Amino acid sequence: MPPACFFGRVPDTPFLASQRDAGERLSPTWVQGPAGCRIADSSGTTAGASGRSWWHFWKRHVFYALSPAFRPDAPAPPACDRLSCLVRAETAGAGTAERHSFAVLVAGAPLRHNAAVQARGGRAESDARNWLEGGNAELRLLNPNPAAPECSANATEPSRPVGGETLRVSIARTPGRNDVVVLGRTEGAP
Repeated sequence: MPPACFFGRVPDTPFLASQRDAGERLSPTWVQGPAGCRIADSSGTTAGASGRSWWHFWKRHVFYALSPAFRPDAPAPPACDRLSCLVRAETAGAGTAERHSFAVLVAGAPLRHNAAVQARGGRAESDARNWLEGGNAELRLLNPNPAAPECSANATEPSRPVGGETLRVSIARTPGRNDVVVLGRTEGAP
C-alpha cells in the first residue's frame, strides 16, 4: 500500500486513491447528498472546461489533517492520546487537552508576515505556509518525506517524528492567524 497522505488538499475527482484506501467504502465522485452540497457535479466532475462545481472555486483554500493513527487502513480506532491524535493547541498544556482524529482547515485572506505577504500563485501555491499560519501550516510535516518510495525526499522540508508539536492545531483567530478550523472525531474515537 502506498504511504498515506495525512495533510493536504482534497484532489479533483475521481477520488480513486481515497476509495481504494478506504476499502471501497467511499464514492470515487462524492455525488451523494443534496445537489447544492455536493463536491462534484451530477457527472462526478469537480473541475474542467465543461463543468465546474462550487468546489472548484473553494478547493485551493481548504485543507485537511488526519491523525496518522486514524489512517483509512487502520484495523480499529486506537485510544486517542496526545501522541496519536490531533490536539487543540490552546489546550495542549492542560491535563484535559481536547483530542481529535481529524481537522478541516480553511485559509483566510493572505496575511503579512515579516514584511512579506503570503503568496498565492505560481510555486507558492503548493506551500501550505502561504495559506495557513503557525502550527496549522506545520501539519504538512505529518506526510511522509519522500511522499512515495519512488520519489526523492524534499530537502526543504525538515524530517520530524509525528507527535507533540506536529499534531497541534490552533483554532484561535488572532491578528497573525485567520484560519478557520473545524476539529472532529472519528466515530468510536474517545
